[in-house]
Amino acid sequence: MHTLVIRIATEKDAQAISDLVIRTLEISNAQDYAPADIARTVSHFVPDDVAARLADKTTIVAIRNDTVVGTARLTTATNGGGFSLRTVFVCPQAHGQGIGRAMYDHLTCDVAPGTRIIVRSSLYAERFYARLGFRKLRDHWVGSEQTIEMVTHR
Repeated sequence: MHTLVIRIATEKDAQAISDLVIRTLEISNAQDYAPADIARTVSHFVPDDVAARLADKTTIVAIRNDTVVGTARLTTATNGGGFSLRTVFVCPQAHGQGIGRAMYDHLTCDVAPGTRIIVRSSLYAERFYARLGFRKLRDHWVGSEQTIEMVTHR
């Protein structure tokens, strides 16, 4: 197994993040979502949109063999306090190798104990978040697309 490096994403990573997210959506989420729902989500991850979100330094990338194999963000939650875990994607071929957990641990290592962290999970990722200690709060719908709002306390 090659070394995994986790670091803050830069604008130079925008294309690789875009490619990773789109590939993951098309492979991992295709079993749970209609093509129109996948296409709507993909439209938010074109390289220019990804690059614009990198300026706040809340996005990380996981790199193995000079390749971006994961990405995630931790931002201040807009309601209820705490943080929001967002845009967590791992290359489908690397699922189950601890990359998602390593990114979560990296993002939350300085979060005070007891702090609320929320995530809006895809159907595919619900078990992953449950293993991290998240519990389901409610289903969230955008048209026919279902996601699951989940919460944990660090």
